[in-house]
Amino acid sequence: MNHQQAELYQRIQTFSLDKPNTKLTFSRRLARDNGWTIEYTQRVIDEYKKFVFLAIVAEHPVSPSEQVDQVWHLHLTYTQSYWGDFCPNILQTSLHHNPTLGGSDEQNKFINWYNKTLVSYQQFFGEPPREIWPPAHIRFGEDIHFRRVNTQQNWILPKLNLRPICFPSIPLHNYNRWLFIILGLSFSFLISGCQFLVAGSSMNPLNYDGAKFLGFYILVASSFILLASIIRRLLLSIIGRSSSESTQLNYYEVAYLAAGPIRAIDVAIANLLQSGHLEIIKSKEGFRRTNTNQVSESHPLEQLILGAINTNQTGYRYGLIQQLATPTTRLIKIRLQQLGLMLTPFQIKLVQVLSTLPILVVLLLGIAKIIVGIWRDKPVGYLTFFCVITAWIGLMFLQVPDRTSYAEQVIKNLQSEYGSILSKSKFVPLSSSELAFAFALFGSSVLAGTSLIDLYNLLTPKIFTSTNANTSYGGGGDVG
Repeated sequence: MNHQQAELYQRIQTFSLDKPNTKLTFSRRLARDNGWTIEYTQRVIDEYKKFVFLAIVAEHPVSPSEQVDQVWHLHLTYTQSYWGDFCPNILQTSLHHNPTLGGSDEQNKFINWYNKTLVSYQQFFGEPPREIWPPAHIRFGEDIHFRRVNTQQNWILPKLNLRPICFPSIPLHNYNRWLFIILGLSFSFLISGCQFLVAGSSMNPLNYDGAKFLGFYILVASSFILLASIIRRLLLSIIGRSSSESTQLNYYEVAYLAAGPIRAIDVAIANLLQSGHLEIIKSKEGFRRTNTNQVSESHPLEQLILGAINTNQTGYRYGLIQQLATPTTRLIKIRLQQLGLMLTPFQIKLVQVLSTLPILVVLLLGIAKIIVGIWRDKPVGYLTFFCVITAWIGLMFLQVPDRTSYAEQVIKNLQSEYGSILSKSKFVPLSSSELAFAFALFGSSVLAGTSLIDLYNLLTPKIFTSTNANTSYGGGGDVG
């Protein structure tokens, strides 16, 4: 801090939000309205004071955490304190609260502001406390659903609402129908399997002789595996949106959907190279900023990369940039999950459980027969072999892709569209946007022969040939 900033911070710290000789002080009311302890409330007030300091001294717009925003909201209602004393005498300027206007553009803007606020906080005060300053994907995810509740009129219980977790894009009436169909199919076969075990001796498959039971097991296993495949395909198709709906994706979302977070980071680096904000240091296999100009409208991923690399440094290696930028790509994943293009962890577990349940029933039946056979001193080798095959198939069903069926169709359509554009690129050069989309879809191979040839060389595996033997060794891998 310079001298003026230190004086401002000192004035803010000495300012008290609690009015003396007041039974319901500001901090007590804040704690009551939010269900906080007095100790936690005081910590949040301290963070509010740091936030307003950043709002004055930071050379960029700032955005508070949800907890800090609650302090700010309440302080604004104390109009004499806020507008009559705090702003004119302490801050010595006006500090207005501007809520969002709604829409994806506004959300991206505030996410960008919030990330900048966290960076400035770290520069002045060190690492922000996570319980008050959570990452952006939490701040603009679950935290935005805060509501005031009258505890005298309402019970506060955890909300069990599976539809937005499991099938966020399905209308409620369709969701109920599909959920009951899937649960009905799964549990009806589970009950049927159990009935076989408790039936009379004449119908109980555990009393079949070896050859008869083996034929019965293969028939039932084939039927239940087919059922598991139907349930799996059905779940993956209804979790995502209909392919008839239009989805507008930027190239970072396309890159993440096609190949994961590293591809998205690579596309951001390519865009920053094209815009002249980065340059490649070939000797270090890294990057360096070329200027300090901020790109206010750029994607948060670009903002983070630019914020992490300073012009006075000799450069950042590619691996370090990956490490720094990967957490920010989670915002892209959340956006794709909201669009029904990627599955949430809960949805993946749901698909795993419901699709493997029929296979588990068959496997338990086979294991039960193996135990009975051993007890009766009968050969169980063939049955054990088929049970191992069943278990292996069950493990295969546990491998659930994180992309929905709709996402597969979106990627296929985009690859077809930009594949035709690439075929014409020999005659008409690609625009920066077209190159970014092509890179996102097909990887670093599309950079060969373009202005980003140095980035292509950095991302492409290098082949070293031994002079003593006809052997080639691959160094690295195509991270694009």
